[in-house]
Amino acid sequence: MRSPDWSRDELILALALYFRCDPSRAGQNTPEVVELSNLLRSQPGAASLGSGFRSPNSVYMKLLNFRALDPSHPSKGLDAGAKLDTEVWDEFHYDRERLAAVEVRIRACFAPELALQLAEVAEEDEETS
Repeated sequence: MRSPDWSRDELILALALYFRCDPSRAGQNTPEVVELSNLLRSQPGAASLGSGFRSPNSVYMKLLNFRALDPSHPSKGLDAGAKLDTEVWDEFHYDRERLAAVEVRIRACFAPELALQLAEVAEEDEETS
């Protein structure tokens, strides 16, 4: 069974992860990748979509799709990204502050306790900048 296309909200979460972790060192076993996979798989109805739905490997592959769009990254990434990947990239790659704010709101819909933790980390980062 083929997984459905990534939603805009899922892509925003993946893009925020792309900018938070070094894509050169991320992999399917990276804790942040696994955490996002678990979050995406916690959506209502996700269990019925099979074990491959938003697996750590699929999250990692999405990061590689974003790497292909990133002119500042020295390696190529994966070119098979969807049109919506490019739209989300174009909307947010120069506005990381807005991306972080939107990410917190999306995470609040998925898992309110995780959104609160992420908001606290973002505030700490702003204070140290």
